[in-house]
Amino acid sequence: MIKSVDAARLFAQALAAKLVEARDVEEAERVIDEVMKDCSCSFGGVPAHEHEASGGADAFKGPAIRAPQAGSFHETSQSEESNASKKPEGPTRVGVWVYQTDDSGECFVRVNSLDPHRLWAEAERIPAKGPKKRVVLLGESVARGFLYDPDFNCAMALDHLLRAATGSSDIEVVDLAQNGMVHSELLEIAEKAVALQPDAYLVFAGNNWQTALRLSPQTIAKNLRETPTWYDSAVPPARSEEVVQALVARLAEISARHSIPVLFVIPEFNALDWQSYSGWRDPLTVGDRGRAWRSLRSEAEKAAKAGDYRRLEPLARSMIEAGYGNPGAYEWAAICAYREGNRQRARGLIDQAGEVGLRLPFFTPPRCCGSVREALRAHCRAFGITVVDLSSNFSEFLDGALPDRTLFLDFCHMTAKGIWLAMASAAEFLLPLFGKPARSWRELNSLQLPVDPLVNAQAHYLLADSVARKLHAVMCKSFEELVTKRAAFPAVFSFVSDDFSQEKQLHLPALQSLVEVLGAEGGPQIADTLLTEHGLNGKETNLLAATYSDTFGARSDYGWWTREGYLCSREPDSRFHLFCTNSDAVCLKLVCRLRHLPMERQLLSLEVNGRLLRQVAVSTRLTEHVITISSDYIEPGYNSLVLQWPEPSLISGEQLEELVQELENSNNDHLWGPRLYCVYGEVHALYARAIGQQGSEPVVETGDALLSLPSAASDG
Repeated sequence: MIKSVDAARLFAQALAAKLVEARDVEEAERVIDEVMKDCSCSFGGVPAHEHEASGGADAFKGPAIRAPQAGSFHETSQSEESNASKKPEGPTRVGVWVYQTDDSGECFVRVNSLDPHRLWAEAERIPAKGPKKRVVLLGESVARGFLYDPDFNCAMALDHLLRAATGSSDIEVVDLAQNGMVHSELLEIAEKAVALQPDAYLVFAGNNWQTALRLSPQTIAKNLRETPTWYDSAVPPARSEEVVQALVARLAEISARHSIPVLFVIPEFNALDWQSYSGWRDPLTVGDRGRAWRSLRSEAEKAAKAGDYRRLEPLARSMIEAGYGNPGAYEWAAICAYREGNRQRARGLIDQAGEVGLRLPFFTPPRCCGSVREALRAHCRAFGITVVDLSSNFSEFLDGALPDRTLFLDFCHMTAKGIWLAMASAAEFLLPLFGKPARSWRELNSLQLPVDPLVNAQAHYLLADSVARKLHAVMCKSFEELVTKRAAFPAVFSFVSDDFSQEKQLHLPALQSLVEVLGAEGGPQIADTLLTEHGLNGKETNLLAATYSDTFGARSDYGWWTREGYLCSREPDSRFHLFCTNSDAVCLKLVCRLRHLPMERQLLSLEVNGRLLRQVAVSTRLTEHVITISSDYIEPGYNSLVLQWPEPSLISGEQLEELVQELENSNNDHLWGPRLYCVYGEVHALYARAIGQQGSEPVVETGDALLSLPSAASDG
């Protein structure tokens, strides 16, 4: 039995810390209760869990603190001593930091097991509140400084700006930004961060609220049963007002209850250099309407790639007027308007693209859409919360131009210059709050940006790597070299080594970009490497492997990202890659079937390098086709193989029911779009091997496969 209060305190802290780290909350509470009972004492300690509780968990709360006396954002308490070094009230876990006492006094100490994916700042401890004014930064990945962090981020920029502007270090910044934070988590951390005794909250968020603004898959399913049209079923009501008002009201309540002024920074996004996914289509669009959509999309993509904006504008307009509900069409139209000098119309179209994206039941690039921005401005003003709208300052900085890669790395994550400008905009309001001389964001932004060129280069590499879906191949020679240099490139090493289980994949657009950049020096070497590693020979190559297939959303047994026994194509074209060392003929072995009938024509077309090779009959029975591709169709190096499935004439009741069930059974807040599309066909086997020189005519052998499946086989 423990008799010493000090010994009890140390024992309980050490044991409870281990239990919290192991997520054994109930046992942690029991330990505290027992120690309190034996010693008949109470003490502050390590938190049992993140929510306030009764009984033994109350021992974690410690004595109440005196909140900073700030009546509004423009008034702040001068009684700093009364706020210094008080034990936190309420929750004593803030994010991944838990309240402890150590040799240096009271503090919040990071528990690394609570942050396995490195979503938070790397600070090991947050010291107790001292005489300095304290700004607590809350927000999502833009506030985290994603792709620059931990070498540079918003908290570092703000701290540097405040020091440079005041010539002192009497204002400190505590970084509680978290990658991936959604609006509900923002409110949760705002409640808990009161324990850090902030003198002001700086909230930088609004990009990750799309899930809260969309209809749930289950609601769309219910609507589809009543009205079998996607547009009428998936269009959300005006939820931005409802969601934003509730969030701002809660922030205002926290601010008033604890006398903590709040400054809300509304994020901007890359309006000019980033495109939404243009391939989305209404899942019920098939037949003539489906063909018309694919034709418009194909022509628009070609025009955009060629920079032919005169041709692109009518195509984008036709896509919008036809009501396909694709945000990419609005963005194409915006680019055309921008090129014509109509910046206001361009911005309006881009904001429309964001609203249209809310009708898509799957992940779209984070952005603060126009309706959220307007609602934040209105409700923050109504509740007395000061707002910094970055769209205004960014526009002035760019002389009225739309935001582009000058300030953004990707869709919403900023360059170092963008981070600096955003925090200069915030510092303009923070300085007078703390009784410092006012300085405009323009003056602050002109201060020297303290970012090493190597950090900039590293951020751009990480962007390329994330977009290209891991350019590296783990454990290849280049990766081994990176391991030896991980001390010089910690962020790069951390990012690329995040998932060792990934199957090696080809990303042809990225490889093509490398070839163009390297030119004659490295291009031929890349081509030779591709042929050495992936060139066809006398052995059969499985073209269903991720390396050789380019089939968006196709696999469906356990999700498109896993290896399944067959490929389930939800696009009319299934694309594959062939790498041939010379112009030898190739033998294909194909086992496939249709999922549903009726179809307009039950013929599957095979194209090689854009040339029609052959059409073969297909049905709902599995059939095997052995096809010889003559050497006349094959080029040395890369070759494309496309299976073109017959088009459904209409969506049958059976297919509509599959779509509804897919929505009803979703256990996510949003889906990955292709799983909603009808199944054009299934490929159960596709092998290729080189067979030497052959004649110019393809040879086809067709027969039933050993297995026959029912026409409405499930994805499982």
